[in-house]
Amino acid sequence: MHQGIRSGFQGRVRRTGVIAAATTVVATGAAMAASHTVTFNDLAFFSGYLPSQSFNSITVDVDVYPVNLTVGNSCNPNAAGATTVVSQSFQPCTNGPQPNNKRMIIDQVLLDFDISDYVAQIGGPVRRIKFRYKPVAGNVQLVINGNCFVQPTFGAINGSPFGFSVNDNGCAVTIKAAPGSAITQFSLGGDVLYIDNVRASD
Repeated sequence: MHQGIRSGFQGRVRRTGVIAAATTVVATGAAMAASHTVTFNDLAFFSGYLPSQSFNSITVDVDVYPVNLTVGNSCNPNAAGATTVVSQSFQPCTNGPQPNNKRMIIDQVLLDFDISDYVAQIGGPVRRIKFRYKPVAGNVQLVINGNCFVQPTFGAINGSPFGFSVNDNGCAVTIKAAPGSAITQFSLGGDVLYIDNVRASD
């Protein structure tokens, strides 16, 4: 079990089984980074998950926790809602809804993505995470390597002294570890927002 947010919660049951070989390597003259993306497309429409529950999407375990919605650096939760699989598009950041093109709406919860599952898929440390999103209301929270950040926008988290950068272009967020380091824990949440395509790469 990782240090950070996972070590602070009890009762997580680890799933076992064969992990599908889904590593993606793209070459365009020079080798690109191996990556793995959680799309939520394998989950049933309108399936919902509450704090203390877990789900697995595209071979990555995700734990659902209460969230902190107060601007600052506290990990102490102060709100608890649910997360639900939906089909809404992120206009103008994505194309319209398509069959089996699913997203997750976060409503006052924190989703903790198991980095060890990403590592197994890409075959090495996670140095970058990118996800698409659409804000709806309230503050957002990131927990990276056990460090908690709550701000009105993801971009406001950039410049933290903890060895990573956060770039927010309004449609997608990219988190990069400092050279020579890695992302060993990652949680994403907030008041109300849509997310999709949570991608880790080396």
